[in-house]
Amino acid sequence: MFDIFTTKFKSLGLSATQNITLKAGRSHRSVIQSDIKLKADNNFTITAPAGSQLIQSQGNITVKGSGSGNLTLTRRLHYICLGFED
Repeated sequence: MFDIFTTKFKSLGLSATQNITLKAGRSHRSVIQSDIKLKADNNFTITAPAGSQLIQSQGNITVKGSGSGNLTLTRRLHYICLGFED
């Protein structure tokens, strides 16, 4: 086990035929200088059971689906603004 492990790669690929798990005892921090894209062919879930979630941007934040399901935001929100495109 490493106390501190630091390395730099020009490119790094990580793949698995089943599951990949990243687990940290306290925190996980990723710093991306350009773009980050998360894609799930089925369900995509972000949870913080004992904390909160913050997604912020200087530009747009887009959540997009196929239009066949619901977008649900819950937890005593004071203001919800949804825009719909045809």
